[in-house]
Amino acid sequence: AMPLLEEALRIQKAKMGLKDACVAHTLLRMAEVNVFKKKFDASLVALEQVLFISSSFDENQAIDISLCHYLLGITYIAKENHEKAVASLLLSLEMRKVQFGPNSVECAAVQDKLGKAYGKLREFDKALESLVEALRIRKIELGNDSIDYAHSVFNLSEVHIAMEKYSQAFNCLNEAIRVFDMFPDEAGSLLLDAVVMKGDSLFQLKDYPASVAVFQEAVEMFSHFSQSYGESVATLYYKLGLACSKMNAYEEAFASFRQCIRVFSEDLGPDHLRVGDVMYDVGKLVYSHGEHGSAEKSMECFKEVMRIYSLNKHQNHVRAADVSVQMATIHTDLGEYDEARDALKKALKIYEGGIGEKTSLVGKGLTLQQIGRIHYAKNEFDQALTSFKDALQIFQDTLGEKDMNVSLALSNIGIVHARKSEHEKAVEMCTKALKIRKLHFDDDQDIADSLFNIANILDDWGRKDEALILFEKALKLYKSLPGDLEISQANCQQRIGSIYWSKGNVDDALIAYLDAHEICEAEHEDIEELLTSVHKGLGNCYFLQEEYDSSLNHFAKCLKLQREEIGEKSMDVSSTYDCIGRLYTNQGKYAEAIDFHTKSLHIIEKHHGKGSKESASCNMLIAKALFKMEKYDLCLELLQDSLKVMCTAGDDCIEDVADIHHEIGLVQKRLEKYEEAATSLKTALGIRMKVHGKYDIVVANTLLDFGKVLEEWKDPEEAISVYDQAITVFQKIPESNCLTIAETYVRIGELFEEKENYDSSLFSMKKALKIYSKNCGSETVIVAKTLHKLGRIYDRLDETEKAKACFSEAVKIFRSNLGNDDILVSNSLKCLGTVYSRSNQFAKSVELCTEALRIQKNYEREKPENIADSLTNIGNILNNWNKKEQSLQFYEEALRVYEESDSADASDVANCQQTIGILQKGLGDFETALTCFGKALRGHRSAEGDKSLSVATDLYYMGMLYDSFGEAEKALQCFHECLKIRRKELEEDHLDVLAAKRFIANLERKMMY
Repeated sequence: AMPLLEEALRIQKAKMGLKDACVAHTLLRMAEVNVFKKKFDASLVALEQVLFISSSFDENQAIDISLCHYLLGITYIAKENHEKAVASLLLSLEMRKVQFGPNSVECAAVQDKLGKAYGKLREFDKALESLVEALRIRKIELGNDSIDYAHSVFNLSEVHIAMEKYSQAFNCLNEAIRVFDMFPDEAGSLLLDAVVMKGDSLFQLKDYPASVAVFQEAVEMFSHFSQSYGESVATLYYKLGLACSKMNAYEEAFASFRQCIRVFSEDLGPDHLRVGDVMYDVGKLVYSHGEHGSAEKSMECFKEVMRIYSLNKHQNHVRAADVSVQMATIHTDLGEYDEARDALKKALKIYEGGIGEKTSLVGKGLTLQQIGRIHYAKNEFDQALTSFKDALQIFQDTLGEKDMNVSLALSNIGIVHARKSEHEKAVEMCTKALKIRKLHFDDDQDIADSLFNIANILDDWGRKDEALILFEKALKLYKSLPGDLEISQANCQQRIGSIYWSKGNVDDALIAYLDAHEICEAEHEDIEELLTSVHKGLGNCYFLQEEYDSSLNHFAKCLKLQREEIGEKSMDVSSTYDCIGRLYTNQGKYAEAIDFHTKSLHIIEKHHGKGSKESASCNMLIAKALFKMEKYDLCLELLQDSLKVMCTAGDDCIEDVADIHHEIGLVQKRLEKYEEAATSLKTALGIRMKVHGKYDIVVANTLLDFGKVLEEWKDPEEAISVYDQAITVFQKIPESNCLTIAETYVRIGELFEEKENYDSSLFSMKKALKIYSKNCGSETVIVAKTLHKLGRIYDRLDETEKAKACFSEAVKIFRSNLGNDDILVSNSLKCLGTVYSRSNQFAKSVELCTEALRIQKNYEREKPENIADSLTNIGNILNNWNKKEQSLQFYEEALRVYEESDSADASDVANCQQTIGILQKGLGDFETALTCFGKALRGHRSAEGDKSLSVATDLYYMGMLYDSFGEAEKALQCFHECLKIRRKELEEDHLDVLAAKRFIANLERKMMY
């Protein structure tokens, strides 16, 4: 086209002169061709001539000035004069809106280029507005399969990349590639550019596997183009190598870097600076790979880089200083601090030689950061702070307050403050660092890492709730990010588990630890320290859940890792020994528990010496195992020795002193030394109230144990008072266990019941029921147990209907939770049946008690005396129902069961024989009745002595039977002995005393005649 246009222009100028519309048209067409051929100098000359010619015409001349300004805009963009590009394109747009309408494809073309120009000027809002408008028009007018539509989407992706909005860029590039694929001839190079940019976006999004796949696709696409793309291919290999290194695919990364170096060497020469730049990244990759000898190999790479820079007269260039900083990093990690300082001095000299240059100032700041790290590694925290603060000042002055290097420096300062236990300052610095990072990235690993670090500081500071929120945010972010971040997730889960554990939330702690464990099990390298913490956390959780086999399994794995990593004699190993010891104590394996605590004690004594407070704490654990073994004297001796140590250890151990007094009190309680036990627990209580105040959980627990001592000491009034105090304390503490309060109400209720103060007992049991119903649910077993106790109290108060309601509801709940045949169902059925008998509903009573007995026989074969008790209960109901013969059958069966049992109470046997005697007498079988009373008398004398009222009753009935046999002397002898016992035990006007006296008087009268 161009030769023809040039010839046309020559003729037109010759015939018509320069200022002619036809000349302008031809120049416009020539400019259009030059723009297409990317000859922008030529297009600029032609377009300026068009504007010059058009200025001499009136508005009626048909020169397409809008096209002229459009082509000028494209030309200025290519020549990077973006302000002029915007001016020309805005003029073109106004003209085309009039000429073609605002929604025309012609306007869309201008909007597309205008958006590109605004993007280059970093006026992103305007850029997006223009590009989105172009996209809208082209989609409507041309459809979303047109190449113009794809151009707009592609240009939109470039703006998103410039704005560092890589997710949006990625979506746009996918759409552009879809359409470009449909036009391979027209969009070949653009398609390749779009694929490479897609890989770049994925890389920035840290989706490194996807980035690698896209870059590999781009490499394959380059193979279809001419060799003029050699340098571009090398750059692509470089990007591929970086992406592979990010996903720890080291072999693939090295292969890509080798290809990159090969192509650069072939195109530019083996000693070209581009080769040196790639070698620099290879050196960093070798060192990060961490294989044996990686430090030496990395050093060789950096030395080769320095050789290339020297050859190119770049030995004092900023990149050479960067290499020195990397070499210093290796020296620092190897503990070669002098060599590291030498390398950093060299870097500083280079950077300071370029003072005033931004790159040199930044390099100096980075070098100071590295110097700070050396000080930090040597625990020289004040010097580290100075270096980090100097670096921060440089970054703020050079790069502004919101640069990422500023964020990094603030973070390092915060970490040093944390190591110095200056937590408030540490959190302040790290939070400022995080705010800067959030300006640069929406969601990114650095932000997650920052959240994790701040959470760690807060956790160490004791601000657990705030730490937990940040750990959970970090975890959520790690999970949302692409790439291999499982270990970071596991670290988060471990710390979350630790916090939940410290707050007593075992269920959530266990979930977090299990999630961490699942990740650790899938990993195999450099996780020993994390895995040790996870195993210990799981061991502790399972311990509290009484899943002792699982707990022991994890503690054993923790111990194995500790022995391998830190040796047999470390205090961490001692701690794990104690955990296993506690576990064995709870399993009832007390000898094993003492063995592990003793191993722990040996380590503690090696580190802290005998007689130290640490050894005393361990001895307390041994004492607790001895307590469980019922070796109370040994336990008491060990506790008293520990008490002497702790009493001299200072205020730091005051709670330990209270704990020992508490434990001593529990031992004395078991030794039935109630007065001493009460004194010990009062001492513990006094200390704890002084240290923690009246309203603390340890105070409440001490009151509970004090109350139990008083309860066993048969001082129910004082026990009730102490239990009331415990409840008051528990109720003042928000985190108190409501169920403990309910259990204490139950204890109070039972004490009142023993005192026959049934109204007060009822009040306490109702309180307990309300708490259980609210916190456990109204259909739970604990509610049913409380209802059972309430029913028993209502029965004592003769409130039969309420007793029935309680026992009936208890039966219903027990059955729904435990099935129809549980022993608790049996107990409540028996009580319910007994209540029915009191209201003379004997048939229902026998039905319920017989069902209770059926269940009981399945459960309590090893406790036959309990079955015998139930048989006598049914026998008693039948007797009251006046079914003597059936009653007798149950009593005789009960007697048989009693006599076959080795553990039956002699009084129960004698009572049963007595009742059989009464029934036989009522049925007229006096001989059998007399035999039964004789056996009952022997049993009662043996079990209760000669003076018991049961003996008197046996004698009374025997006297009646002897009288009926006409054996007056024997009868009189029985009645006299009966009266003697009753007079001693009962008042003179008691009916039983009067009955015995009446029989004696009658017999004496008979014997006179």
